[in-house]
Amino acid sequence: MRKCPARGSITRLLAASLIAAALLATGCENATEDPTPGPLSVDTSGLISGITQAKELRDATEVSTNGADVHTSQKWVTQAVKTAFTTAITAAQTAADKSDATQAEIDAALAALNTAKTTFTDALRDGTSVANKTALNRAITEAQELLDNTAVSADGADLLTSEKWVSQAAQTALTNAIATAQTTAGTQDATQAAVDEARTALNTAISVFINAIENGTGAKAALLSAITAAEKTPENILVSIDGADVLVSEKWVTQAALTTFTTAISAAQTVADKSGALQAEFDAALAALNTAKTTFTTAAQAGTGAKAALLSAIAEAEGLQASTKVSTDGMDVLTSQKWALQAAKTAFDSAITTAKTAAETSGALQKAFDDALTALNTAKTTFTSASSAGSLADKAALRRAITEAQGLLTNTEVSTDGTEVSIYKKWVNSQTYKDDLSDAIVLAQAVVDVTDITQPQTDVDNAKIALTTAINVFKGASKYGFNSTTGSVKDITITLYHGAEALSESPTVNIVTRLSHYTVSIGSGWTDIAWYLNNSTKLASTDLVLGLPTSGGNNSYLTLTVEAKKDGLLCTGNWIFKLQN
Repeated sequence: MRKCPARGSITRLLAASLIAAALLATGCENATEDPTPGPLSVDTSGLISGITQAKELRDATEVSTNGADVHTSQKWVTQAVKTAFTTAITAAQTAADKSDATQAEIDAALAALNTAKTTFTDALRDGTSVANKTALNRAITEAQELLDNTAVSADGADLLTSEKWVSQAAQTALTNAIATAQTTAGTQDATQAAVDEARTALNTAISVFINAIENGTGAKAALLSAITAAEKTPENILVSIDGADVLVSEKWVTQAALTTFTTAISAAQTVADKSGALQAEFDAALAALNTAKTTFTTAAQAGTGAKAALLSAIAEAEGLQASTKVSTDGMDVLTSQKWALQAAKTAFDSAITTAKTAAETSGALQKAFDDALTALNTAKTTFTSASSAGSLADKAALRRAITEAQGLLTNTEVSTDGTEVSIYKKWVNSQTYKDDLSDAIVLAQAVVDVTDITQPQTDVDNAKIALTTAINVFKGASKYGFNSTTGSVKDITITLYHGAEALSESPTVNIVTRLSHYTVSIGSGWTDIAWYLNNSTKLASTDLVLGLPTSGGNNSYLTLTVEAKKDGLLCTGNWIFKLQN
């Protein structure tokens, strides 16, 4: 047996490659330069040819540690020698590719490559293997890849349809064939006939294995998917005895139905988790689960809503109970209210309490809810029949009208033309309007002041109608003043908003520099709010679009007016804008 290349050969080969790289990097400092300027022709053909030959030599040489795995017809070197030669080839290629390389650099690179080639050639050794095992080794690699990418299954039921599988027997047969082939490949003195026979046997085993490969059926995946869907099925279904405590918009089943279904899900999961389960087992488990799911969903029914109906009736009864006063004769109860004797109210209270007890009873059945509802409705009918409207006249609306009328009198001035009246105040052109309204207030107040509990409600209602008529006449005759120079104080503070910005009450709004969309506010606590533009046009909302009017144009005026009530008093406010661009 020949020895491996000496360490000195590798050292010389590495040194040659390093010298070439160093010469290339320094630009061959010791090379003689031509002092005469002018273009130089660099011949790289020799270097390129040398690189080609070196690559061919390298690629034709096997790598081995002792040559036992290399056929006698082939040469081999150690990995270190081949790596050093490759480094030298790379250095030479770099020199050949250099666009501004000098002839001296090219020559030096070729010399270094030739030195490395000589060192590599000296390190070449003949293989000692009698047989050529290349094809056998390729077959071994192919067989191993097949094993690695193919699952083992009893019938493919536990695999997806996109996965491949074989039986355990098929996998074992190919595994054994690979082991036999590897033994032959590792035998140093194996004959070519033995190697060829091993390759043929392995290829046959590969063919048998490939023919045995099948796609998974996806049965396990289908069962797992069905289990997931089944587990979600009861999520929105309630458990009840007869559905009486379930709304009609909801579904319910008995506890027994739910237990049966969850048991079926558990049984299916057991099959899915079973190692080595067969197609028939997955199919049977899936069929059983689907049947259980159908049975469960069929058993689910809409609730009767009996409990909800009872609770609604209880709430209504409690409202009726709270709004009905207790009286002996109704003389102390307003005509707008109802009253009943204490005995009637006590009986109704008892019926409500009984109904509440039924509604709160856990597991109550439909009949219990129905009976409780019937009893409560009967009690409600009895109580309603026993209640009557009060006899005491209700004067609240009349009092509110009096307060409104008094506010109008206080905040309205008398003027012939309104020129001396503040723009923030209203005026009428005759004292007669105020006198008439004042007289109407006196008459209404007289009705309010009657203490006789037998006073008819019609007297109060007629007084309210008369006062309301007087108020409307007075309002129709009143107008805002025209004097904007008097220091009158507004009754309401108006805030104009441009987006989130609150604008000060400047007398001028520049409609060019500001967007045209505004909102107005007078704060909280006001009722019956009404907005007007120019004392005539009532606004539908507090959104304003301010722009130059069609008549008047630039420097025109716009009056924003608001009417609102607070604490029963009618108040007004004005803001006059000068529109300019």
